[in-house]
Amino acid sequence: MAKRGFLAEVNRQIKQAEKRNQQAQRTAAKAKATAERDAETARKQADRARAAAQKAAVQDQKAAEKAAKLAYEEMRSLEAESRTAGLTAEYDEIDSILSATLDIDDYVDPNSLRQAAEHPPFPRPDLLQPTAPPIPRPLPPEPTYAPPDAVKGIGSLVGGKGRLAKATAKAQTDFAELHQAWQVQTGAHQRFDQEQAEQFKALEARRISDLSLAQQTYDQECQQRETEISAANKELDELIIDLTTGTETAVNEYIGIVLSNSVYPSFFEVETAFRFDAELAELEITAWVPAPSTMSIEKAFKYVKSKDEITATTLSAKAQKDRYSGAVHAVALRSLHEVFEADRQAIIQTISLTIATGATNPATGKPESIAFITVAAARESFMAIDLSNVVPLATLKHLGAQVSKDPFGLVGIDTSQGVRSL
Repeated sequence: MAKRGFLAEVNRQIKQAEKRNQQAQRTAAKAKATAERDAETARKQADRARAAAQKAAVQDQKAAEKAAKLAYEEMRSLEAESRTAGLTAEYDEIDSILSATLDIDDYVDPNSLRQAAEHPPFPRPDLLQPTAPPIPRPLPPEPTYAPPDAVKGIGSLVGGKGRLAKATAKAQTDFAELHQAWQVQTGAHQRFDQEQAEQFKALEARRISDLSLAQQTYDQECQQRETEISAANKELDELIIDLTTGTETAVNEYIGIVLSNSVYPSFFEVETAFRFDAELAELEITAWVPAPSTMSIEKAFKYVKSKDEITATTLSAKAQKDRYSGAVHAVALRSLHEVFEADRQAIIQTISLTIATGATNPATGKPESIAFITVAAARESFMAIDLSNVVPLATLKHLGAQVSKDPFGLVGIDTSQGVRSL
């Protein structure tokens, strides 16, 4: 059997992510709406209960407590209803496995898979900003020497020269001390500015070095993405060319893409393996469905006041059996439909299909693959069927399929003679 190719795997992951995201959004929206509704109901009930309790006299306390109990019980009932709604949605998805694909064109235009490299922003924008240089502090003004005024008048005749000499000496001493202090302060300023300048140079050199390394790493990662995208697009170009001639490798790759588009419910995953025979123009497919034991068996949830618990009612054995069997039949028709519809060139003329599951055989107690359906369908006869109006089991029998009488009970079919021997 062919393995899923690179393009098919990329496409499958994209489709799976889209499906999961849609499911998560729906689930989150439902949960949010339910939670908000429950919370609002509980809040109103609690508010009423508190108001009643506050207003009630001692003799009315029991009535207030009863109101609070009713609010709690209503909240639990809403929880049960919400869980039941979730079950209903799950069963609706399973029951619509076939119909969900009928309104979708399963053809995949290979050119739609062409990719363009998308690069994230540069991760270190902080390194693009140059380091702010230090701002030099202004130096204090240099002091200037101011000689003392000369003694005038009669004072200049009586000891004036001595007093002037003394004043001059003191002025010179004061100036020398002031100038020395200025020199010390100026030197400190200059040393500080020098240290700041050296730190700036070191920081800027480190920034430039880190930026260079970060840019180199980023460029390499971008180049790697470009290389991978270029390789994928080259592979796509080769696929498009090879599909025109219907080569086995190209058809297998394309079918892998088509089937990867087919996203089943998360609780009913289907895996496929396939192989195209160009000589016979036939595609052989094996699809594995989940085992019956993985299916939900609850019918509904109900809050039981007397036990203060949420209990579940169980689907009848017939309902469980019918739903699982219906899903298995639907997977078979869906697989045939999706491949034939997607193959617009009509390269595939016949599909031989096997639907199976992996489970413990109740007869042997050992894990094995148990086949439920084998069918060989020709394109022309299958495409003439209106799948929107069929009963899947009847359609399979119309196609000459061998179908298990009880897939839910893990009753398999005999595949020893192969699909075409049927």
